[in-house]
Amino acid sequence: MEALSPLLARQMTPRRRLGGRSRAKDWRQAARTRQRELRKARKEWRRDRRRTIYQGRSMVRPIVWLAGMQAGAWVCSWLPYGWAVSLLGATIGAVAVIGLRRASYPMAGLGWLWMVAANVFGPFGWHALTLWLAGVGFAIPYWHRNHTSLRPGHEQPPEAGREVSLRPEQTVWLRRVAVKGKPLDGTTLGAPATVPGGWTARIHGVPGTHDLDTFTGQLVKIASAFGVSRDQVSIEATPERNENEAQITVLRTVENLDQVRFMEDHDTGIDERGISLVGFFGDMNPTRVQNWTQEGGVRFALIAGGSGSGKSRFVEGLIARVHVDRRGVNFLIDAQGGQSQPDWNGRVYRTARGVEEGFYELRRLDWQMKRRAELFAGIEWVDEQGRPRRGWTHLVPHEAFPMMQVIVEEAPLLFESEEVGDDAAELIAAGAKTWRKAGGRLVLVTQLPSVEELKKQSIRSMLRSNGDVISFRTGDSVSQNMLGMQNDPSKLPEHFSPSGNHTKGLGYIVGIDRRQAMWRSMIPRDPYGIALQEAAGVLDEFTVRAGLEFDANPDNPGQPPKRTSDVDAARHADGVHRLLVEAGRVLDYAELLKATTTLQAGGLTMPQLDATLRHLAAHVRVLPTDDGRFLPLVDGRVPATT
Repeated sequence: MEALSPLLARQMTPRRRLGGRSRAKDWRQAARTRQRELRKARKEWRRDRRRTIYQGRSMVRPIVWLAGMQAGAWVCSWLPYGWAVSLLGATIGAVAVIGLRRASYPMAGLGWLWMVAANVFGPFGWHALTLWLAGVGFAIPYWHRNHTSLRPGHEQPPEAGREVSLRPEQTVWLRRVAVKGKPLDGTTLGAPATVPGGWTARIHGVPGTHDLDTFTGQLVKIASAFGVSRDQVSIEATPERNENEAQITVLRTVENLDQVRFMEDHDTGIDERGISLVGFFGDMNPTRVQNWTQEGGVRFALIAGGSGSGKSRFVEGLIARVHVDRRGVNFLIDAQGGQSQPDWNGRVYRTARGVEEGFYELRRLDWQMKRRAELFAGIEWVDEQGRPRRGWTHLVPHEAFPMMQVIVEEAPLLFESEEVGDDAAELIAAGAKTWRKAGGRLVLVTQLPSVEELKKQSIRSMLRSNGDVISFRTGDSVSQNMLGMQNDPSKLPEHFSPSGNHTKGLGYIVGIDRRQAMWRSMIPRDPYGIALQEAAGVLDEFTVRAGLEFDANPDNPGQPPKRTSDVDAARHADGVHRLLVEAGRVLDYAELLKATTTLQAGGLTMPQLDATLRHLAAHVRVLPTDDGRFLPLVDGRVPATT
């Protein structure tokens, strides 16, 4: 019975009928909601009706003014000294309509003249007919504007009289650019701001009608409207990346771009964020590139430009910045036999001249990056919260593990080789994907960034997605789309006007500044002088050993090296002995191995150096020390300079 009690209680409870009080309550709630919505709709309808009636009343305003003028002239004709009252009233009325109603000066002046003349000719007859004909003529544009404003969803255009408050640039835009029926019809120009050599302003387009491509497509027409060359106008995206707006900069002169600027005169070093100054835009805002980021590690660079465009001088600047920084070392691969950067051959950490040496260096670098990645994956460290961690996701360059900047000059020559071209393209494509995390900055230099030149689409895509894209003047307009640029580098002028100076270093850049305006790069005043200085950065010992592992057995890196013959040892003995004597101090094995790069391209391999040192020791020309260093001997004695 106890178990059945809840069931019986539920059966005894009266059920709510369908359509009872609950449903009636819901019906009343819905009725109140409909009544509120109906009242709101009626209120909005009355407000719109009042607004329409008010605007409709404005349609008869010119008639009221004309009738008032004639009636005022008739009253003045009956008053004593009516001519004075008429003159005073006409003057006050003219000032009022100009200041308050913003009427045009011709309209106010003609009204004042009619009131004064009415004292002589009277307010009726042919003089009244003149008033009404002229008044109706002036009222027709006013009636047209007010009639258009009554249409739903149509914004009332500004009154013609307000154009006097616009800046001259805005007036030119309204009269010559935003012309009815033209592509930029309906656009407006924001208030211009002064920049060095010109002005800049924001273009406001009609949403759904205009976009950034529309604005850039009309660049030549806009330049014509302002009476300047296309080279003096730049149209780019706004910082908010709003598609129906654009930022326009018009330079009245190109003196800022025409001037050659040198790195030694500015602070062009690499800061803690990996950013360095490389030039200036036409409005003298800085142009920057980013070598690495704290969040993602090292960044790449893709540089394009035809012959005589200033591409090689810009690359000189990139090498010079890393050469004087303790957080980076340079590797130069020049497939043109070393002709692209002659001042830096043999003066960077490693130089590879020609296709064969370049391919060997790429293989060596790829092995070093792999070994670095293995090392970084196992490094133990403690995070900001005191927790032990293992492994780096990427390298932020520092003195212990510097950035390895790999400059590949004339890359297409490397890819066009029948023997190693395909393999070199594979290595570059792999490097564009994996070298970044190990601290390898790949800088690819080419004249035309096409798939035919670069062999693989992935190379260009990876460099564009994770690096700076710099283009100087090119010989083909397709470079614009290949590099993801809004402007066409092939249309850059070859000479400045009117000076006639060459435009070397003038180009476009897609980088951290997010500006696609013309800029000009800075160059080193004395690149050879910088190259003669000792490099500030030193490659870490682990990476050096990884390179030696590759040199010992390039076909199978990491395996036991092959023995070197005594003939090779005797051939390199004099050169190694000279290095020890000229060093003026005792060298360890790593220092001596690094110094051998002056003896042959890529330096001696580890087995070659071992055999050479054994040969020198047997002939009493080198004395190994207990701590693993080597002391030169001349006639069995240590030189006085050591």
